[in-house]
Amino acid sequence: MQWHDVDGVPREEAERRTLSGLLWFANARGYKPGWASVKFKALFGKWPDREKGVDAEAPVGGLMNWVTREQLAYAAECRRLGIVRRPKVARDLFNHDEVRL
Repeated sequence: MQWHDVDGVPREEAERRTLSGLLWFANARGYKPGWASVKFKALFGKWPDREKGVDAEAPVGGLMNWVTREQLAYAAECRRLGIVRRPKVARDLFNHDEVRL
């Protein structure tokens, strides 16, 4: 991906905002901690700088659209290859002895 100075935002600030949004998305969806770093590398071609502490914040700009497109492309590839992905459901998250209906 080629980088262009969009909306006058310096690259470092764009990287910080992007990583922050990816961390927020990963936390909201319950993804593994490394998910945000992998997506960051897909966007910027490098791993995020661990020395810079970034807090999770709601995504800005087109980041949500990009993540959605990536997920749709992944799902389409899984279907094409015949990979069956079982969605997580609430009953899988609890011990059945603990749940009383």
